[in-house]
Amino acid sequence: MLRFRLFATSAFALAIFSTSLSTPRASDFYKDKALTILVGYSPGGVYDIQARIFSQHIGKSIHGEPKVIVQNMPGAGSLKAANYLYKIAPQDGTYIGSFANGLITQQLFDPEGIQFDAQRFKWIGSSMSETNIVYAWHTTDFTSMADVQAREMVVPGTGAGANSVTLPKIMNAVLGTKFRVVAGYPGAAETMLAIERGEAQGHAGGTLTNLNASKPTWLAEGKVRILGQISLKKHPNLQQTPLIIEMVTNQHDKAALHLMLAKQAVAFPLAAPPETPSDRLAVLRAAFVQTVNDSKFRAAAAKFNIELDLTTGEEIETLVQSIFDSPPHVITRARALIISAQK
Repeated sequence: MLRFRLFATSAFALAIFSTSLSTPRASDFYKDKALTILVGYSPGGVYDIQARIFSQHIGKSIHGEPKVIVQNMPGAGSLKAANYLYKIAPQDGTYIGSFANGLITQQLFDPEGIQFDAQRFKWIGSSMSETNIVYAWHTTDFTSMADVQAREMVVPGTGAGANSVTLPKIMNAVLGTKFRVVAGYPGAAETMLAIERGEAQGHAGGTLTNLNASKPTWLAEGKVRILGQISLKKHPNLQQTPLIIEMVTNQHDKAALHLMLAKQAVAFPLAAPPETPSDRLAVLRAAFVQTVNDSKFRAAAAKFNIELDLTTGEEIETLVQSIFDSPPHVITRARALIISAQK
């Protein structure tokens, strides 16, 4: 089912769009140019799927209708792509990128390998929020979170900082679960293949959106069982599935987990490099909003069971700042959990 929510700021963003295109610099720049969408994961996962849907529509919302190219750069749970976008990619408005939302907070918790400042990215927007989930393959005997607390469950992961690696280990720390993470898979598509092959028994940290988009028949055919939601609120379609955060009894751990999950409002963020000119950023932001509003884009997203939930670039900026302004003791506890999860 397609959910679509418009923020009040969308109208403001569209006004920016009209205004920015009236200036010669912004209106002429993208003519005869190519716009590259850098994706931090391999083809086949929801990051790649969403980027390719955007690539078919967003150019039409930019004056000059630039050619839009998707470039995959998997590695280290999309950290490789985020670093590239920040330091190496052209800073002229011709490169934007999509990477794990966990990297928004990663520099607060475990900055090893981070070559960017999340507060300096030029955020374009996010078309979705997310609900991370724990699920088990149908041939296993895991039917509840209590089962995972009682015995080991093998789950696949990508790279450092990725939810598929950190979230199961954090659950081990605050809930006493017994996830064993096998890391090193290039992307979501490979982790799901690992489950099908029997290399893993389920997943702990992937998203409901990714599951529905990449494997739309798994739930309908009963191939997976959803055991828990790693989110701040229940998904409308999972009202009977428990929230992990409600199972946490230690209040310090609960506050730290709340901070770590704040990024879920920005499920699949698009960002531009930090020195992207402001007028071109305004064009990209407004084109993003216009694209998400477009009925053809929404219909294309619905074919992949992608539930749209718009967050503008300005709203992401506000969210990122609020995360970095969190109380020191909460950041310290969250950092301790994250660092432990990296071991």
